[in-house]
Amino acid sequence: MSMNKKYSLFLSFCLLMFYTGNIKAVTLDRVYEVLSKQEIENNDAIIIFDNEHVEYSFIKGSYTSSFTITTTYHRKIRINSTNALNDFNKLYIPIPSVSKYDISDIEGVTIHANKTTSSLNTDDVKETTLPANVPFYRKLKGKVKLFVFPGVNIGDEIEYTYTISYSTDVSANYFNDLKVNYFESEFPVKSSKITVTIPYKLNFNSFSLNTSATFQEPKTILKNQPKEYTFQLNNLSPFESEDFALESEQTPGVVYQVNGSETETLSASWEDELDGFFKNIRRSTQINSELTVGELSKKMKSRSNFKEQLKVICDEINKVYFTKPEEYIKSAYETAFDAQDYSIYQKLAKSLDYDVNFWFVKNKKSGKLNKSFPNLEQFDDVIIEFINPVSKESGYLPLYKPLDPLNYVNYNYNNTDALRVHYLDGNTKYAFETFKTKNVYPENKITQSSNILILTDSGYTVKVNAARITAGEFVNKYKINAYNYKTEKEKNSLYEELKNSIIESDANTILESIELKPYNPETDQSITWVKNYRITDNIAPVKKFPVTLNSLLHMGSDIYSNCETRKSNAYLGFSHKYDYTYTISTDKGDIILNDNFNKTITNDIGTFSSTIQKKSSNSIEIRLIFDTKTDNCKKEQWCAYSDLNNAFETAFQLPLIIVR
Repeated sequence: MSMNKKYSLFLSFCLLMFYTGNIKAVTLDRVYEVLSKQEIENNDAIIIFDNEHVEYSFIKGSYTSSFTITTTYHRKIRINSTNALNDFNKLYIPIPSVSKYDISDIEGVTIHANKTTSSLNTDDVKETTLPANVPFYRKLKGKVKLFVFPGVNIGDEIEYTYTISYSTDVSANYFNDLKVNYFESEFPVKSSKITVTIPYKLNFNSFSLNTSATFQEPKTILKNQPKEYTFQLNNLSPFESEDFALESEQTPGVVYQVNGSETETLSASWEDELDGFFKNIRRSTQINSELTVGELSKKMKSRSNFKEQLKVICDEINKVYFTKPEEYIKSAYETAFDAQDYSIYQKLAKSLDYDVNFWFVKNKKSGKLNKSFPNLEQFDDVIIEFINPVSKESGYLPLYKPLDPLNYVNYNYNNTDALRVHYLDGNTKYAFETFKTKNVYPENKITQSSNILILTDSGYTVKVNAARITAGEFVNKYKINAYNYKTEKEKNSLYEELKNSIIESDANTILESIELKPYNPETDQSITWVKNYRITDNIAPVKKFPVTLNSLLHMGSDIYSNCETRKSNAYLGFSHKYDYTYTISTDKGDIILNDNFNKTITNDIGTFSSTIQKKSSNSIEIRLIFDTKTDNCKKEQWCAYSDLNNAFETAFQLPLIIVR
């Protein structure tokens, strides 16, 4: 967010200690917790407690202050099964990426069922790179501190603590740390607690998400003494680890902010958030060091066409990018998502008698926006819309994004809930609306064609011509690589990826050639390649053999599960649209039709249909259409979605019998 970055000049240059904190290492209780028989039998593991203590301290100097944020974790876990034993017999502590960090006070103990204990030898704590077999839900990048709990068995409890601290330098008045914590675990949690201790001079703000619990304020606040805030939830049910679960809508959590005296505080409402944001608009703004708003407005007015006027802005952004990259970097990164950027567009629109909307949007793949969380930082981008009030034309502009075409919007932001803000003459109006436009990036749609030749030792061939039109994300890996294909090197990389993607199931496979069309993201997203297969039989001549679409084309998904027991709503991040046509022919022999290909399913989520028909005695055509109406569904709709997907996947597994 925009902030006035004038640092105060203090008369004294000596360091003044405001609060250094008196951080004490946690003492393990080493007590075996007695749990009920039902708790033990029904759960692989029980989180007895999960405590997190965050402590802020700082040393104030003349211009900046040194802030240290210290977080101590203290957990106790009961092991009830082999699965839990494999998950928890090792602890991986991620090493922070920040430069000024310290991991200290590591302590661990195994509390055996007979009430004896085995303590961790801290000399055994090693810094290492994560092994390949780390449980998937603990996948971390970079290096970790690793230790193994001594002598742990089923029925034992493990208890451990460690502290991570890191430092940063910033003016005390502009210190701001915002954290969002969700309380979730695949195991039940008897107690989960966050304690935040801050210096007297800092401010604390918070609100809850999907829970009525709140931070407990300190009973008394003494001048120049640290303040402590506590948030606790008890008896948390296991988090349902479901595909595309909407964490922000159903998982209990808490947002808290620690900031300096002049930093914007956590907004209580969207009105407060937007007023605090847009009040920072500056009077003097320009798109680069040479082009002011007034000069840019003159250039735009010299164009008679609405689209051409907007194109002036894109051209100027690209000019900065290509001729002054250091200035572009400053514009794009130092002031990105800043109210002063939007003032450029607001002033331009006013000078041209146009309306302007700022659409704050969230990427579909990162879930829905949380309307109860009044904070602009949850959005991923802003789409600027100019509107000609006379012709009613709309145009969409990039915000300091070079090479983004005018009027094109990334499809991950289309048809999503958005915050539309209209700011003019110091007045802010907003509404939650669905952002919709027909001007989406063509990566929303891709066409692929394949010519597949199956050679057999029996002396005949099978030819498959496949044409696929796909919209959405599920286009396997080829889409993104095709979109980025601009050079010969990238072409070769894509060639290798396609080559490696071929399934070697019932044929020895060779990818003999590939043709990629030129890079043109605005008009063409097609890929063409040729695959050659050979089927070998050294025992007897092959007179009949089955062919499945899945053996020729790698197709499948793994996201549809637990249909009947779905516990939560789902947000898929995109709607699927597939239209596949396959023509299969032989130079000798016949193809036996499989009537199972003729199927149609229509429900409130979408439609799947598949057909098969003979084109000639040795040629057939198969068509598969999969079209969904929505990018999210309620838990009771999940089975409908699963039905469509299962029919789609089943079609790829159905065999065709080819007879010589």
